Amino acid sequence: MLIIAVTSFHGYRLIYRFKLIELFQADQESEREPKASIITAILSVLLLGFGYWLALQDILHSKVWQMIGILVTPLLIIIAVILGTYLLFSTLIIFSLKRARKNKKKFWNGINIISISQLLYRMKGNAFTLTIIAVLSATTLVAVGTSYGFYYNNKINAELANPNSMMFIDQDGGLTSQVNRLIEQDPDHDLVYHESIPTISARVDTTVLNSRMGPVEAIYTVISNETYNHLLELQGHTDTLTLSGDQAIALDISYFEGLSPEYVGSNIDVNGNDITFTEMKESNVLNTGTSGTTIVVSDEMFDKVSVDAELGTMEAYKVTGEAKAKNLNESIQSIMPEEANFTSFYQVYSQGMESTGLFIFIGCFLGLVFLSATGSIIYFKQLTEATADRGRYNILQKMGVDKKEIKKSINKQVFFIFALPLVTGIVHSVVALIAINSILQLNIWLPILISTIIYILIYIIYYFMTVRNYYKIVTK
Repeated sequence: MLIIAVTSFHGYRLIYRFKLIELFQADQESEREPKASIITAILSVLLLGFGYWLALQDILHSKVWQMIGILVTPLLIIIAVILGTYLLFSTLIIFSLKRARKNKKKFWNGINIISISQLLYRMKGNAFTLTIIAVLSATTLVAVGTSYGFYYNNKINAELANPNSMMFIDQDGGLTSQVNRLIEQDPDHDLVYHESIPTISARVDTTVLNSRMGPVEAIYTVISNETYNHLLELQGHTDTLTLSGDQAIALDISYFEGLSPEYVGSNIDVNGNDITFTEMKESNVLNTGTSGTTIVVSDEMFDKVSVDAELGTMEAYKVTGEAKAKNLNESIQSIMPEEANFTSFYQVYSQGMESTGLFIFIGCFLGLVFLSATGSIIYFKQLTEATADRGRYNILQKMGVDKKEIKKSINKQVFFIFALPLVTGIVHSVVALIAINSILQLNIWLPILISTIIYILIYIIYYFMTVRNYYKIVTK
């Protein structure tokens, strides 16, 4: 909407600034060398730097975000970056080209005088178009990268939330025998392990943990050090844990720094026994939907806590092909009462595939639309300029400049026009994705890298198409 509004204002201003006859004869007027102010050039860098700095602030603790407002700050970032981008193309690049022109050795080498002069005289007119392309490129990369990042992390997140294929609470052992029978009868999935896990459900006052979200009183699942190490081994991990006395660790996969409880170094009371958190891990060996946040205590502390507490049992299963265990999952879920807190890997994984599949479709669709738009804008803009320059290149050929030199000059000019908004858009998108990743806390850099490489490759195709047709036009 912002781009449409700016474009409409620019068109309105252009129409009412000139007479109609002047607009028809605009292509016949000679181009003037654009002016570049060092102050405006510095301002472009400052605006971009300010926008980047503001975007990379910690939203929860930043005094600037709190002072400006959580809703106004993103708008301020967008305005600063777009305005900085426009000044970058309309002033800083022109200033740099003028500096390059003063390098006589390079300027007079071959027909660099033509290439540099063409870019210099037309950069001011292309600045607005290049700004739109840079912003659309950044938007495309952010949309595609984020949506692909969600899709890429779906299995990782499902395994993090549900390290066991299935898990539930069994009060009397009756559910366990039924589940064992259903797994034995299923021909598509083999049992890898089945463990009955002794647990304690503890209601804990979390005031001392300084949590900014969630209730003051929370229910935690407590397991022993021995149980934790045994489950780690079953799940294929090689590390082990050694706790003694009142030492404990918290297993919280939804931990968010600044909002979640401050575990490390804090003391809490569990059934009349004080424990001290020595570590916090953003992982779990139990299915989080069944157990919630888990506390691992030393074996001797577990024995003390269990004296005045009722021991519970959680049943954990691992089966082969858990991502395709739809029928088995539905069969087991149908016999589970609500109080069993049944969770499974397949539940989270299949739901994630449905939602992220929709996201990646929307992201890729928008990405293709914006990519086609930006590539086409440059393509037709350059071909329009090629038509206008045909006479000049004919004169160069009559003066003895061979076609090889002309093609070399065209390659440089077109590359410059393609590379500027592309590189700027990539830098914008990287900053935006760093800011988004700090909130979402996802491993998105491999998806981003793949998306960016594909985007660049398609841009390269547009580049060679443009060079080929530009050359055809000016040498016809």
